[in-house]
Amino acid sequence: MMAPTLIAGGNGRHIALGSGGSNRLRTAILQVLVNLIDFEMPLAEAVDAPRVHFERDVLNIEHGFERDDLKALELNYPQLRFWDSRNLFFGGVHSVQVGEQSFEGAGDPRRGGVARIVQ
Repeated sequence: MMAPTLIAGGNGRHIALGSGGSNRLRTAILQVLVNLIDFEMPLAEAVDAPRVHFERDVLNIEHGFERDDLKALELNYPQLRFWDSRNLFFGGVHSVQVGEQSFEGAGDPRRGGVARIVQ
């Protein structure tokens, strides 16, 4: 499975991202998109940010969220699994972004990804 995703922003910003893997790639890509668009995070930060995944009545939560932010989830989802560190379970999203005056990439460290710009 894979889900390449392209975004053409009205501000001249274009983003391509994707992840190989299992059914968790959809939530991984969505969370990176939310980080980029709604939270306006820089590309590398959006890719590296902690993630969640809900499947088969279990809410998996990757390390890195503030405990206070998780209290409401703990009340509504009795089956929680907390992960001690970043993990490939949550997908490996790789991305590039082109702006009017910029070009950048981000490889997901969960999948050993890196980005290098060669001139």
